[in-house]
Amino acid sequence: MRGQKAEQAEVGGKRRRLTGAHGRIVFAIAILMSVFQLYYSTFGIINTMTFRSGHLMFAMVLIFAVYPSRKGSPGDRMTLFDILLSGLALVVGFYIMSEWTEIVLRQGSPTRFDIYFGIIATLLTLEIARRTTGWPLALVAAGFLVYAYFGPYFPGELSHVGFPSERLVSQLYTTTEGIYGLPLGVMTNYVFLFILFATFLHKSGAGDFFIRLAYAVTGRFRGGPAKTAIVASGMMGTISGSATANVVTTGAFTIPLMKRLGYKPETAGGIEVASSVGGQLTPPIMGAGAFIMAEWTGIPYIKIISIAAIPAIMYYFSVGFYAHILACKLGMNPLPKKEIPRAWPIIRRGFHYLIPLFVLIAALLMGYTPMMAAIFAIVTMVGSSYLRRDTRMSIGEILDALGNGAFNAILVSASLTCAGIIMCVIGLTGVGLKFSAIVLKVSGGNLGAALFLVALASLFLGMELPITAAYIMCAVLAVPALKTIGLPLITAHMVVFWFSMDSTITPPVCISAYAASGIAGGHPFKTGIAAWKMAKGLYIIPALMAYTKLLTGTITEVLIVAIPALLGILSFNIVWEGFFIRRTYPLERLVLVFAIGFLFYAHLYSYIIGMVIFGAVMLAQKFIGRERALEGASIPTT
Repeated sequence: MRGQKAEQAEVGGKRRRLTGAHGRIVFAIAILMSVFQLYYSTFGIINTMTFRSGHLMFAMVLIFAVYPSRKGSPGDRMTLFDILLSGLALVVGFYIMSEWTEIVLRQGSPTRFDIYFGIIATLLTLEIARRTTGWPLALVAAGFLVYAYFGPYFPGELSHVGFPSERLVSQLYTTTEGIYGLPLGVMTNYVFLFILFATFLHKSGAGDFFIRLAYAVTGRFRGGPAKTAIVASGMMGTISGSATANVVTTGAFTIPLMKRLGYKPETAGGIEVASSVGGQLTPPIMGAGAFIMAEWTGIPYIKIISIAAIPAIMYYFSVGFYAHILACKLGMNPLPKKEIPRAWPIIRRGFHYLIPLFVLIAALLMGYTPMMAAIFAIVTMVGSSYLRRDTRMSIGEILDALGNGAFNAILVSASLTCAGIIMCVIGLTGVGLKFSAIVLKVSGGNLGAALFLVALASLFLGMELPITAAYIMCAVLAVPALKTIGLPLITAHMVVFWFSMDSTITPPVCISAYAASGIAGGHPFKTGIAAWKMAKGLYIIPALMAYTKLLTGTITEVLIVAIPALLGILSFNIVWEGFFIRRTYPLERLVLVFAIGFLFYAHLYSYIIGMVIFGAVMLAQKFIGRERALEGASIPTT
């Protein structure tokens, strides 16, 4: 089935495979969820709370159906406990929809039923987070609830007045500031439709098209499969916005080729993971975090993806530099020409896969909302599939895409709903302002120190939380401090957004690395370490955003920063690995360290000096001591 690997990637490896009547009923519910979303995103008239609660009701029922409560649960059917929880999800969902008008009128005076159903809804939210992403996110959210209730007992600046259970539950359940808050609103308004669009693309065969095209472009170069992974992940990133989906989709093809060329399993998996993280950074679909950023800042989504494009390209170059240096260090040769497909036949047969992407970008540029742009792209995807006989989507395939799109979305829905609990508590207790005050106090108002603290916080959060949840927490806690120090709003958010990307590659909880290690046959922890090492751009590029006009300048100003910065990143990789054309002498590495400083420092003369130093080292690499420096290089046998 076309796109099946990508669909499995979105939901991780824990899903049930329901059979018989269970499977048919649950898949029908998934189709209904997608139809519900499409209808109320276009023709339907519905209030915000009804839309969000309806979405969450569908998501909860599907999660309880396809995600088992424990390892020993049946893998092909629901248990009575799952059915009970699904029933409770329906009850709390229908209650908030039917009573919403009355709830608004009595705001501040919740009834007993409001509290009872609110407690159930909160527990169900923690449970769907536990089932889909594991214990960490659910425990973090539960910890925030404990913090909200026992506020007076916390020490120092963390202390607050505390909130009684009635007030806390009411805020979580009967307002649009908790469970049904901004994160879930972003999911219903934007993210679901883009996930659905990506599923339609995968179902139509676009994933294979992008992988083959990347292979045709990069196969002729040294270390070609590694560069194929990078290019293919960039292309897949434009339609998926999911690191794990990229790993499974492109990695199934590129990781075995990298291993065949001589890369260690952990290295091959690490390159794939580091490349796939860029899918969260690549326009036009950058994952849920970018939509939340647009909603928070009030900056149009088209503006966000336009300023994100060049940094995303820089990130892919940073991974590509590392892959190239490693290929040179290992003495790898290009693939045989007979194994490399020709690009033009691939483009000729798959050009229609590009049409929906052009429609999506054009709709955004014309001022349509991301919601409508995604719907236009979905319709175009189905229509363009009929341009070729062998890619035409049948009714069955369309229904499969609708159902699988819902399944792909529910994991994100669970994470964002649970993040709504965290945001609610942060708003109630004021801990976000306190954290910002701590950052300002510890950093002394120094931007570099503040960035280090935010990166450190992101690193620790990344060990526990999914990308979007990590971004939400870091943004709420750290953006005010970065703004106070002087960063523009969009820069502060983008810096935090980039730092949060390490949540998918940071050991010991590194989901994408686990997926890659399964394909490569390597050690999951070592694969995560390798990916973390290769993804250094996740730290370097945000620092450039903060200190330069990489995000806020004109296109000329951005390029003046980006080009020297790329040379600086290349120099950093050369120093790190001690190799480029040949092994580097200690003096060359020392000189390149100075070049890095000049290339990153935001001044024209500094850029010129850095490029001159870099050029001098490259000339030395080419003409001085090449034979002696190559001695001892690792040449793999393939």
